[in-house]
Amino acid sequence: MKYLSLLFLSVILVGCSATRIQVDKEFWTKNKSDKIGIVITQRPKAGAYKVGSQGLLDMAINKAMASTLEKFLNTFNINDVNAIKDTFKIKLNAAGFTNVKFLESDLNYDSLADVKHAPKNMSGKDFKAFKDKYDLDYLIVISLSKYGTIRSYYGFIPLGAPSAYFQTNGMMINLSSNEYAWYREMKEDESIVKVDGDWDQEPDYPNLSKAIKSAITSSRKLLTDDFFNQTK
Repeated sequence: MKYLSLLFLSVILVGCSATRIQVDKEFWTKNKSDKIGIVITQRPKAGAYKVGSQGLLDMAINKAMASTLEKFLNTFNINDVNAIKDTFKIKLNAAGFTNVKFLESDLNYDSLADVKHAPKNMSGKDFKAFKDKYDLDYLIVISLSKYGTIRSYYGFIPLGAPSAYFQTNGMMINLSSNEYAWYREMKEDESIVKVDGDWDQEPDYPNLSKAIKSAITSSRKLLTDDFFNQTK
């Protein structure tokens, strides 16, 4: 039931936000003195995600069978994701934006005030306070949505090996209006990397670990390519 509630909530959140807004070409040619902040959201708990036709009893069995894997996933170091901030800063500097800085700590997205009835081109969270607090014009937010593994099931029967799963979303907020100046939501199939070789290698899961790191790298490339597409 907890899984179904989270799934229902994720459908609501996706339905209420834009899935893709590209950076306007004018952004790259207007005032290069704009002050831009970059932040990553707080890390979610890792999960061994399960998809497919499952009853409640099946879900309970599958969760119990994946308990050792989930324990490993929650000890996995995903600090490689911090490289995405460096990539954005380097590329923004190269594009002529010199007033770029990192926020001091990860963002607690859920703690932000909601914006009621926000249109699709505007954030459903209120970021306006960041303008004065950090002396910024724009804020780039890299949101860590889900990470771990994903595996298909029919009932309690797995339909293959688990794959690495690392899903992130990217957005840039105009802090004067709370509007999206960029929004890119990774789709599920864009977030998955298959494991090369045997995956079930307790306790360190080396092949699976390699696939997760590859998924992190892929997510960084997807978001940076999308953001800087207009500069090419």
